[in-house]
Amino acid sequence: GEGLPTLVISTSAGDTSVVLSPYRALMRAGYTPSPGRHVEVKAAPASTGGADHWVAITLRDVDSGLEVVLRDADSGLPLVGGRGRAR
Repeated sequence: GEGLPTLVISTSAGDTSVVLSPYRALMRAGYTPSPGRHVEVKAAPASTGGADHWVAITLRDVDSGLEVVLRDADSGLPLVGGRGRAR
């Protein structure tokens, strides 16, 4: 794919983009983000390559109740390693 998967969340303050990474965690949970879904996201600010953005720590699909933990809440490190390794 091209770039990191990003979720655009509409709030009363406007639209906010949140990076969903690592995508492998979403795949393992069987979750595919789709437009119009009601989700709750816990995210942290991050800066890479001089660009500021938000990175999801957890994502919960309100309709299905499915919650996916993408990163450690304390360290911000991904909970799913690359190349088939789990952390």
